[in-house]
Amino acid sequence: PVAAFAFAKESDRLSIAATDVIFTRADDGATWSEFALDDVLLSPFLGIGSDLVVVTRKTLYRSTDGGATWRGESLAGELVPADRWLTDGDALIALRGPHAYRTVDLAETWQVTTPYLPDEKPLALIPLSGSKFLLQTTTHVLTSADGGMTWQGRILSATTPVTSLPTGRLIAGAPTGGVEHSDDGDTWQLAPS
Repeated sequence: PVAAFAFAKESDRLSIAATDVIFTRADDGATWSEFALDDVLLSPFLGIGSDLVVVTRKTLYRSTDGGATWRGESLAGELVPADRWLTDGDALIALRGPHAYRTVDLAETWQVTTPYLPDEKPLALIPLSGSKFLLQTTTHVLTSADGGMTWQGRILSATTPVTSLPTGRLIAGAPTGGVEHSDDGDTWQLAPS
């Protein structure tokens, strides 16, 4: 099954990621190249500056030429495997248990973000705007306004993952059967029924 798409506008190159392989088209679609990954893909294509990045359980793959070629860099220690990956365009952020790790040099060095996150599996991870993200766990909703360096949040007893509508409004099912909504991820209200 197809897991992610990426399009490099400068080179008119299209990359498609399946479960454990990346297919790249560099012309009108007549020819495709294939690059095998070492494991199951865990992330979508992430744009870091002018580079493309994808992540498996053990390896961070990076392309500096719009997907034409890929180079793998081994992930080690506490990051294997991270639960979720995201980017604000400048940094790569890995969520693993109660920790968030941030790198601005494509996994050469990492910073551990504070405060620690709830030790729960992430249910939803939504980029809001610029360096702002929303993270929903089993019992909490947290936001970061600085690219994942710091997080603040509250208990949100939603029964569904948070969803971002085309208008930018965030919604989640409430235990009462109603819907909670938010415009910024920080303040939530129960919608009148």
